Amino acid sequence: MNWYYGYPILSPDSQILATYRRGEQKNADNSISQINENIITLISIQTGIVTHTLTYTSPSEIKSLVFSPDGGVLATQNYHQGVLTIKLWDVASGK
Repeated sequence: MNWYYGYPILSPDSQILATYRRGEQKNADNSISQINENIITLISIQTGIVTHTLTYTSPSEIKSLVFSPDGGVLATQNYHQGVLTIKLWDVASGK
């Protein structure tokens, strides 16, 4: 499996690192197909432990990832066939 990793970003208080990835899978006939899933990982800088894994299905990869100024919300942006999708995630709960 070959994963595409996006640029990691650090929360404004430097406590959480957010990374995202999107993957491909190898099929039985050795062809490669794209997985329509985006996976965001939130990691505590202090402990190095993954605090939350945020997953959602989308036909396109994440184009941008940004924390709110207080670090409490993470916003993701996708763009597919003329449709812009923005998702807001609560960093504390992972929802």
